[in-house]
Amino acid sequence: MKSLKPILISVFITLALLEIGTRFILTESNGHEYVLGKKTKYILPIQYQDSKKPTTQTDGYRIYDSLLGWSHGKWKQDGIYFSDSNGFRCSEEDFKAKIKTQNHYDIICIGDSFTHGDAVVYEDTWPAILSKKTNRSVLNMGSGGYGIDQALLRFMNNEITCDTIIFGLVSGDLERSLSTVYSYYGGGVKTKPRFKFEENSNKYSLINVPCVKPIEFVSRPVSERARVVYENIEGYNNYLELEDKIWTKSAFLRLLYSTKEQVKHRKPPVYMNDNEDFKYCLKIFSTFKAFCEAKNIVPIVVLIDNNNSFGDRSTANTNTWNLLKTNLESMNLKTVEFQDDFYKAYNQKKSNVIHATEGVHFSPEGNELLATKLYNYFK
Repeated sequence: MKSLKPILISVFITLALLEIGTRFILTESNGHEYVLGKKTKYILPIQYQDSKKPTTQTDGYRIYDSLLGWSHGKWKQDGIYFSDSNGFRCSEEDFKAKIKTQNHYDIICIGDSFTHGDAVVYEDTWPAILSKKTNRSVLNMGSGGYGIDQALLRFMNNEITCDTIIFGLVSGDLERSLSTVYSYYGGGVKTKPRFKFEENSNKYSLINVPCVKPIEFVSRPVSERARVVYENIEGYNNYLELEDKIWTKSAFLRLLYSTKEQVKHRKPPVYMNDNEDFKYCLKIFSTFKAFCEAKNIVPIVVLIDNNNSFGDRSTANTNTWNLLKTNLESMNLKTVEFQDDFYKAYNQKKSNVIHATEGVHFSPEGNELLATKLYNYFK
């Protein structure tokens, strides 16, 4: 027994040092903990603090939306962003003149922040530039953080009509459609809808509609509606049941568990892999096509490049949109991409495509390039 005592003491000291060291390298933000502040290195199970419970934004440029999770308020401003009478992005001039949304447009553009035009003024967004080049009326329905599901639902649940709809998407928009929470592992508490398709069918229902508000999502004990949201988070592994376990008081043990979970759930990009997630996303596009056919609208899908797809391109050394484009075209969906041109411009000078200071979204030059390519496509 005496011989075990030094070993036990050594083990205890080692574990204590590991615990102290782990706590030293963890940083906390919005109830989430990360290794060295990197959101890709999150710590499970996520532990929300009562003192930092989120509020539900109901007034402002970005607001809670019961169908979509979030959207934009009507006649609101947030810095360089302005919204019109229906909550769609508009120019500062139209905002000040209170120019209302029209009932019909030649073109409606739907998508995420790249369509919305984050980081640039309205006149430098690709939908606005396209409108000027083609002399056609264009409505920008883009909204930051949307998956392909939310972008489609925003369009389907508006009475505004159009002749042509352009569905702009970046590669990560497919991943977003797989989950009921935006960036859950990165600190997100905004819940969103998710399509649930019947087996071997394109018939669907919607999970989490009306969307659970952030305060209900993080409150404990968890509500039944919130539990459904948790259970439909991509990669979720019953983390709710771990929150009260004694071992989760240890930062080191949580780090070990999180490392194991992240390795287990690590997946390649959806848009480049013909798997069940990819097939699920194709069903959303099939829903998009069927809706457009019923309304006699011409649908066009535009595959938009960004830092992520450029990184994938440098690794794959080939056009990374090939799989998705081929499948969409096999569904008779017009699909365009300009990766070769954008990749060349990006490698010549990053700001030719990506905003020089914001670093994520398109620069005015990037939006100009996309609008020009689309203009030539329409000619």
